[in-house]
Amino acid sequence: MAQKEIKMDEENISCLSCLDLLKDPVTIPCGHSYCMNCIKSHFDEEDKTGIHSCPQCRTNFMPKPVLEKNIMLAELVEEQKNISPGVAEVDVLLSPPEPKTRAGFLKYSHEISLDPNTANTHLLLSEDKRKATIMRQKQSYSDHPDRFTGWLQVLSRESLTGCCYWEVERRGGGVGVAVAYKNISRAGSSNECKFGFNDKSWSLRYDSNGFQFWHNNVQTVLSGPRSSRVGVYLDHRVGVYLDHRAGILSFYSVSETMTLLHRVQTTFTQPLYAGLRFFYYDNDTAEFIELK
Repeated sequence: MAQKEIKMDEENISCLSCLDLLKDPVTIPCGHSYCMNCIKSHFDEEDKTGIHSCPQCRTNFMPKPVLEKNIMLAELVEEQKNISPGVAEVDVLLSPPEPKTRAGFLKYSHEISLDPNTANTHLLLSEDKRKATIMRQKQSYSDHPDRFTGWLQVLSRESLTGCCYWEVERRGGGVGVAVAYKNISRAGSSNECKFGFNDKSWSLRYDSNGFQFWHNNVQTVLSGPRSSRVGVYLDHRVGVYLDHRAGILSFYSVSETMTLLHRVQTTFTQPLYAGLRFFYYDNDTAEFIELK
C-alpha cells in the first residue's frame, strides 16, 4: 500500500512536460501543473502567435496566464524528496508487465481525440474528432502554427504518458499509425515533418502491401496476417500499447487474438501524441475506436 501511495504522489507532482518532479511548480487555469521554466518556455514559443495553450489539454488562454508558484505542490515535492531512497527505487522498478490479451490491454485504454489545429487542410475530422478522412477539396481551417502543411497528418489533442492503449481502424488505402513529440516540425514537406522519418516520431504504416515500421528514416519491413488473396491483409485494426516510463511502444494486429507486429524499446524524453498519416487521395479514413 505504501508503494502504491508513493507512485500516486510521484505522478501527481511530476511535470507534464519534462516528466521530472516539479521544480518551482505552477498550476495554470485549466488545472494542469508544470515546472515554472517548462511552461514559461512553452508560452514564450507561443508569444509570436498570440495564442497560449496548455500543452496537455490544448485549452487556449486569453490573455496569457500569469505564472505564480504553487506553494502546496512545492511542499508535496519536498516531502517526496525526503522519502527513503530505497523505497522509492523499488517503486520505480515496478513497471507493469505488458498485457497478453485484449482484455488486459483494455485496462489501459485511452480515449484519443484529434486536434483540428494540427490537421492538414485535406483532412476532414468527424464531429467527435476521432475520425479523419482524406478530402480532395481543402477544408476551411484557420491558419495555425501547429498545422501540418506538407503531409497528410494530424496529431491528438491529448499528450500520452504512463501506460496507454488505443486502437486505430482504417478503411480504404494505407495509413500510418504514429506517435510523436510535440516539437516535431509542421511546415513544409521535409522529413523533419514526416512521421517516422526523424528522431521525434515513430510510425507503423499498413496497407494492402503489408506492414512497415519507420523511425528516423529507417524502415523495418514486418510480417503480418494475410488472407488467401495475395497482397490482401485481413486486419484493418491496429492496437498500440505505450509504457512511456519503461520506453516500450508496441503495435498489435487486432482480431480475435492480439498478434504482435513490432515492439520498440527506447527512452522517451517528452510526452507523446498519437498521430495519423495518410498516403492517397481517395476518401481513405482512419478512426480511433471508442474502447469499452
